[in-house]
Amino acid sequence: MKYIIGILVIFCMSCIEEIDLTVPGDLTDSVAIQGRIVRGETSFVEVSVSNVFDFTTDSRTAVVVKSVKLFDDNNNEMELESLDVGLYGATLGNNSPIQAEIGNAYKIEVITLDNRVFESQFDVLDEVIQSESLSLGFVDKLVIDNLDNYVTEEKLQLRISTPIDISKKGGILWEVENVYQITDTPTDDRIEMKTCYITEPVGRDKVLVLDPSESTVGRVDNLELFTTDINFKFGEGLYYLVNQYSLSEAAFEYWQQVKTLTERTGNMFDDPVGEVTTNIFNTSDPSDRVFGFFFATSVDVKRIRVTEEFTGPVTPYCPPVVNNPPPFGCPFGICCDCLAEPQSTTVQPDYWEE
Repeated sequence: MKYIIGILVIFCMSCIEEIDLTVPGDLTDSVAIQGRIVRGETSFVEVSVSNVFDFTTDSRTAVVVKSVKLFDDNNNEMELESLDVGLYGATLGNNSPIQAEIGNAYKIEVITLDNRVFESQFDVLDEVIQSESLSLGFVDKLVIDNLDNYVTEEKLQLRISTPIDISKKGGILWEVENVYQITDTPTDDRIEMKTCYITEPVGRDKVLVLDPSESTVGRVDNLELFTTDINFKFGEGLYYLVNQYSLSEAAFEYWQQVKTLTERTGNMFDDPVGEVTTNIFNTSDPSDRVFGFFFATSVDVKRIRVTEEFTGPVTPYCPPVVNNPPPFGCPFGICCDCLAEPQSTTVQPDYWEE
């Protein structure tokens, strides 16, 4: 049960299969708080707040709170804006009350509508090592076919090479996104076609974290980050974006525990199941259990364009190959209005090459 709660906190903003379990009575009012302050080309802070109320996808409800504040160790503070239901944040520019600075420490305070006050411990923002390169290749993977047999399939593989500081007590976290281009084909002739660029996370079922002290050579080469089939998203152009984050010692311990839990195979030699460490607490009621973590980090971003050299010709998704589209709506919604997709824009990214 505790294992499920740990995973819930990490993937509370993701689409996962419904898990129908009864929540223990002492957790029905618990809150999950997940956040980070990030120093990068555009520095920002982001915090999500949700209820841990049971284990179904419908019930992991976002929480509207009285306030979410960011503090630094120089006694500066700023209130975060509501970006969406349960999501709070701000861009940190030169005129912000707080900037993301190397060596400074940061924490958050969340006050709920029922006047509970949750506060994180300070986390120190460290610089991130610049990664060297991304590369693409193919690898054979064992998969289960429609007859439940194991077969080998060739997958496109994304890899990273980077130096690491083996004396560092913290660690490195990677998160991968893809940005793909798609041109819609509305069935209504009065609506003009448009081209969208859609950003989405990939491979979030796997936690990509590294302990530098485990290396003896001060670098990793061709570390696998993600594998995928060739699909319609490659039809008009696709980039992978890899975010390499620095982790403090406390943040590394948190993400390492999440990694261990997500990779459990369930055999007798596994580590015992336990709750994931949190650095967030109720300031007036230590028995009020809260899940999640707030950490400070720097990010290095690398991009790689996937060309036809790797994918071969890929048929664009739109227009869909159907003879008689249904009378109401599109057979594939993205082809009627690509802007209806989450994280979609018609503004071409600066780095995009045709």
